[in-house]
Amino acid sequence: MEHNEPSVFYFNSNCLLVVNSKGIIRILFTPFRVITIDCNCGIPEGTILFVEEIGSDKQDKLYFIIFGHPYFHFYFYVPVEF
Repeated sequence: MEHNEPSVFYFNSNCLLVVNSKGIIRILFTPFRVITIDCNCGIPEGTILFVEEIGSDKQDKLYFIIFGHPYFHFYFYVPVEF
C-alpha cells in the first residue's frame, strides 16, 4: 500500500502538526484516525484505529497511544486531505 503521506511533527500530547508537499500546515487534535500500514506492530494492515494521545521518546521518535499502548507513528498512515 503506497501513500503520498504528509510529514507529521509532534506538537503536544493532544495535537499533531501535519505538513503537505505544498507546505500547508494542518493541526490534528486527538482523537484522530490512522490506518495501519505495517504489520510489524502486531495490528493487521488496513486496520482503522483512533489515536488517543501523542508522544515523543528520548530519541525524539514520534509515537501514538492507541488503546493505552504506544506504537511508533511509522506503522500508520494518517488519512488527511488538504
